[in-house]
Amino acid sequence: MATHFIVTPVASPGIMLRAVVAATEPSTRRAILHVLANDPAIHLVKECGDAASARQAIVQERPEILFVDVDLPDASGFELVRSSSSVPAVIFLGTLGHHAAQAFDVRAVDYLVQPFSQERLLEALRRAKLKVQSGIDEHRSLSARPYSERRRDAPQLNGGFLERITLKSGNTRLVHKIESIEYFTAAANYILVSVNSETFRIRARMGEFEKRLDPRQFLRIHRGTIINLEFLREFRLRTRGGYIVKMSSGKELQLSRRYSRKFLEALSSLKYGMQ
Repeated sequence: MATHFIVTPVASPGIMLRAVVAATEPSTRRAILHVLANDPAIHLVKECGDAASARQAIVQERPEILFVDVDLPDASGFELVRSSSSVPAVIFLGTLGHHAAQAFDVRAVDYLVQPFSQERLLEALRRAKLKVQSGIDEHRSLSARPYSERRRDAPQLNGGFLERITLKSGNTRLVHKIESIEYFTAAANYILVSVNSETFRIRARMGEFEKRLDPRQFLRIHRGTIINLEFLREFRLRTRGGYIVKMSSGKELQLSRRYSRKFLEALSSLKYGMQ
């Protein structure tokens, strides 16, 4: 018989970080990868030899840490960082120290002059972790506030997210606040929108659409599913592993293993009353 879990505070798991290493020299990448492979806090690393592949890795994996050469074959590391401002902690790698000031101008957490020692690399990694942790603490503090308060600050903190969505019903166009949507599911080149026990269809791809939703309220739980945390009611273990998420409408959705860590972290950042 499946075990049920009503949504209650979840113990905060250890921080698991994603990292991208963008360095021209294979020997430099190997030195960094060796250290990261032995760090239990790092669970995903992408290795890149140029800016184009690094930029793609950043978009796909959303890393918390970026190691980047000042000079890459197809672009400077500074150009890459400016175009990838979503990475919380950046560590620059250079052969000369005179780029350090420019690195810190783009808010790098450290600048390593090559060749660097393992001890120096570990110190840079420690600084990166502290930077990421401070950002998580700030986000959790914001997320714990009532939704009405978070909405007032949203334009300043996370401008550009959808506030309303237009849905077609026959010859009628219905306008809904995005916060009223219970969940989204993918269907080929379309997304099915569930709101007020009705389902509508919009033409969009899940990956691009996800970027337009406020991550403080909407959470991806499967390759083809995004839920509104306001409508989450319970989740339970499946007999074969993984979880089933139950929404306010009674709809049960699969939580894939790929997204389970983010799901549990999102719950741990929220506050609940206890009885």
